[in-house]
Amino acid sequence: VWGGRPCPEPRARTRGRSRMTPDPPRAAEPDRLAALRRTRLLDTPPEEAFGRLTPLASRILDAPVALVSLVVRDRQFFKSAVGFPEGWTHVRETPLSHSLCQHVVATGVPLAVEDAREHPVLAASPAIGMMGMVSYAGVPLSASDGYVLGAFCVLDGQPRAWTDREVEVLRDLAASVVTEIELRRDASIRAAMEEELRRERDFVLQLVNTMGQGLTVTDAEGRFDFVNPQFGRLLGRSADELLGKAGEDVVAAADREALRQARAQWRAGETLSYELGLVRADGSTVPALLTSAPRLEEGRVVGSITVVSNLTQRKRNEEELRRSERQFRLMIENATDLITLLDDRGTIRYGSPAVRRVLGYEPDALVGRAVFEMVHPADAPRVREAFARIVDNPGVPLGVELRFLHADGTWRHMEATGASFLDDPAVGSVVVNSRDVSDRPPAGAG
Repeated sequence: VWGGRPCPEPRARTRGRSRMTPDPPRAAEPDRLAALRRTRLLDTPPEEAFGRLTPLASRILDAPVALVSLVVRDRQFFKSAVGFPEGWTHVRETPLSHSLCQHVVATGVPLAVEDAREHPVLAASPAIGMMGMVSYAGVPLSASDGYVLGAFCVLDGQPRAWTDREVEVLRDLAASVVTEIELRRDASIRAAMEEELRRERDFVLQLVNTMGQGLTVTDAEGRFDFVNPQFGRLLGRSADELLGKAGEDVVAAADREALRQARAQWRAGETLSYELGLVRADGSTVPALLTSAPRLEEGRVVGSITVVSNLTQRKRNEEELRRSERQFRLMIENATDLITLLDDRGTIRYGSPAVRRVLGYEPDALVGRAVFEMVHPADAPRVREAFARIVDNPGVPLGVELRFLHADGTWRHMEATGASFLDDPAVGSVVVNSRDVSDRPPAGAG
């Protein structure tokens, strides 16, 4: 007994697709299954929005059973069901082998069967014997993206010739089901997008709040719409205290014109870097490097985004470097020994001021000349050999005595010690320290 009606003897009649395969491959298409998963309706509890449509179909069409069936690879899930016979009232799904709706999904067109017991394919379905199903009418639940998600169907326990009007009623009700599915799908997609945006926003905010540099976002007038905690710490103020303030409020008076010029540039769409002095809460000034870029909305400049780096340590390092360079220059310029820098071929790149006193040349006069040309011919082979050993052993000093041509044409006895720093980017030369030993008796003199 189905829906209180006895099942009469079989009488075959089918409307719709005349030939169907027992296992329609379309039901397992990956893209269709992905579209169905995006609805997030599988295995969800009954809902009123769907639950009111199946009873309506049952009443209008005078059919005992009405189903909203979502068909997946190996089963069908009933999002809404009404009129199941005793023992099936709590069933929410069946294996695909029990599904007649899979054939609607496979064809994408309505299927109306007067007596499934006489149908060449449906007669083998376990649903007929187990559930007492005799006649079936189903229409596809076709989403706007073209995928058939399942079927809206009605069933009867006795043979029934479904009319075109009844199939059309099913189409109209199925359209309502699809509308509800797509509303839920779109709401689910929006919720997922909002969640993704929230995660991205939280990530960006965490990144901004933990970065080692200051970050500011201003409006077109240069007032702070956002500052990160590091910028507040740089100025000795809270981030909230700075919101709404203009850049001029935290920039040293001497640098405000530079700030206005920078503002004009980012308003014109340029990205630029510049240095300013920022005034801390205690009145002290912090040197800072700012990199500003235009803040765009729909292609229009509405403000700026600026990264702020504290230059205090760099300025200290630069001053220390300048001090060291001054000390080193003074040492070189006042050294009694001659300091020469050579390239890897022995060409003079630099001569210290002592060359004027020791050899009578202006320091620049030696630059570009080969040192071997100024060595006494008798000493040149030995000097070349020593130079090659120096180049081959970086950082290892080697001494040699030689005679070097004075500006007055005489030969001066020199004692030289060289070491290669050709691989050191800061030097890139062979460094030679020489002194005049002409007044010293030659080695071995009695």
